[in-house]
Amino acid sequence: MTDAPPLPSPPAVSLLSEWFVARRGLANGVVFAGTAIGGLIIPFLLEFLLSRYGAPITLRALVSPELALADDPAVFVESPG
Repeated sequence: MTDAPPLPSPPAVSLLSEWFVARRGLANGVVFAGTAIGGLIIPFLLEFLLSRYGAPITLRALVSPELALADDPAVFVESPG
């Protein structure tokens, strides 16, 4: 594992500057706090799931919410205004 901090994906960061003008700082704070919390939780969750269910089930369990919640709605995002 690396010592690099978790970072949000570039599309998420670029959409922030388009959608949030007046409260851009708050939006950035929420996104970066979310990635930091994920960076704290995912390693412990990964260790637990790997020891209990093995690699194939663990990878499916970690990827499924990502695909359902993050990637699919991004297809439908349009530019504001």
